[in-house]
Amino acid sequence: MEANNPKTPEEMYDDLAVIEEGGSIYTLQRTEPFEIEYVERISRTSKSDADQRKDKTVVYLSTKSGKEYRMMVDCDRGRCAMEHIRDGSWVTYSNALSGFRYRSPNHPENGRNWKYDES
Repeated sequence: MEANNPKTPEEMYDDLAVIEEGGSIYTLQRTEPFEIEYVERISRTSKSDADQRKDKTVVYLSTKSGKEYRMMVDCDRGRCAMEHIRDGSWVTYSNALSGFRYRSPNHPENGRNWKYDES
């Protein structure tokens, strides 16, 4: 999706529902993919309001250079963010998380750069 039309937390959460450990995530303006270390999902409904979603997904990532990142989508707080470790704790790397591309662990090109269409 384009940066001027970011996805909602609910849309991002739905996108993350298919992600598996061992796959790769590709974001724009990166020269290498993120490797998916593990995925943490919380899906629940508020007891006070059966229609209110309380979904949260955190995808823990690493790069070949050893840096640790995590992609967080929290529908309850309306937050989508990319974070990284600095001085031993998680800090926000970017709140402009509007989309990504994903390859499953079994995809023949998993781990290779994704060729983006510049048009």
